[in-house]
Amino acid sequence: MVRIASCITLAVVCFVTLAPWAVAADIQTAKVYRDYPGYLTAPASENPLFAGDQAASASILTQTWNSPNAWTFTPMLGYHVIDGGLDLDNNVSMGLALGYNLTANWTIEADVRYTPTQTDFSTGNNEDLDIWTVTGGVLYHFMPEQRLNPYLAVGAGGLVYDFDNTSHDDEDYMGFWGGGVKYAINNSMAFRVDVRHILDYRSSNDFDTHDSSDWRHHLSAMAGVTFQFGR
Repeated sequence: MVRIASCITLAVVCFVTLAPWAVAADIQTAKVYRDYPGYLTAPASENPLFAGDQAASASILTQTWNSPNAWTFTPMLGYHVIDGGLDLDNNVSMGLALGYNLTANWTIEADVRYTPTQTDFSTGNNEDLDIWTVTGGVLYHFMPEQRLNPYLAVGAGGLVYDFDNTSHDDEDYMGFWGGGVKYAINNSMAFRVDVRHILDYRSSNDFDTHDSSDWRHHLSAMAGVTFQFGR
């Protein structure tokens, strides 16, 4: 419970620290949304904010929601469903992601996730352990100019089962695929929901009591807030 409380506390601290900055950075943009609600979808020639100035209209349209050459930072909190063959408890998970928008559609992203759990042997003598995933991936956004922006994600990396109070680690290769959706609050903040299927290639069969399969399948469901900066 202490580790879960720490996860939640860190996520809240990240949000409280970064949210005022993002709101302040885009307060003028928020006024534009209020006064000109159609400017994001209107053609440049009909844009009410830059009537007659097509170059300016096109410029601001390319900077909305998922801006090219911008960095993103996402603290997340969610749940990790672990392959039943591993005899480990499902539990709350937290993560941090750092991305860079190559274009409005394409983003590269590094992602770290942490899940505190324990073994679930029927014989007892259970041990606490932590699951860490460190990945690099690519996101494709389908509608970067829209407030509601779905995406697909694919990538690979490493997964570590770290036993508490011992030097024993179980390190695996892993891949993932999945997707999610971002809902923009303003040009610097968006709510994000992310769901991934994790393919864990087992390096050993520790705590695999049901079978000796080389592949294990996990599900990670996370929600958080994406902060965009540096554009």
